[in-house]
Amino acid sequence: MTAPVEVRNAALVRRVYEDCINRDQLSRVNELIAPDYVGPRGERGPDGFLTALSALRRGFPDIHFTLHDVISDGDKVSVRWTWRGTHQGPFAGLEPTGKRVDNTGIAVYSIRDDKIVQAWIETDRLGILQALGVIDPSLGRGPGTTMVPPRRSE
Repeated sequence: MTAPVEVRNAALVRRVYEDCINRDQLSRVNELIAPDYVGPRGERGPDGFLTALSALRRGFPDIHFTLHDVISDGDKVSVRWTWRGTHQGPFAGLEPTGKRVDNTGIAVYSIRDDKIVQAWIETDRLGILQALGVIDPSLGRGPGTTMVPPRRSE
């Protein structure tokens, strides 16, 4: 008996995180990503997906995703995740800092014929830059926090 489409689609997306990313089995990308895939930054096909994923793994070779929620409805799968890694390689034009990063995000994938055809990702990019020391960690604090810089003594 074939599993319902929602179960198959959720399992497909889990394989991307658990196999391709966490286990560094990048060779599986062609099994999971459609030739006409379009990524959140316009990446195209399995090669585009692999390029983006490789850049992340190059910057954070010990990266590990924890999936908190995987919600499947028809041809869409939504994932809420946290990833952790150490900035040990170049990433987004930044030289390695050796700093640990904890990042959160949500992704929505569109599935067709048992392959991912499109992805939309929202991640805490500000948090990454703050963790790497590129941006002041007080920037973006919520209500009730003081955003005024301290006075300098003269």
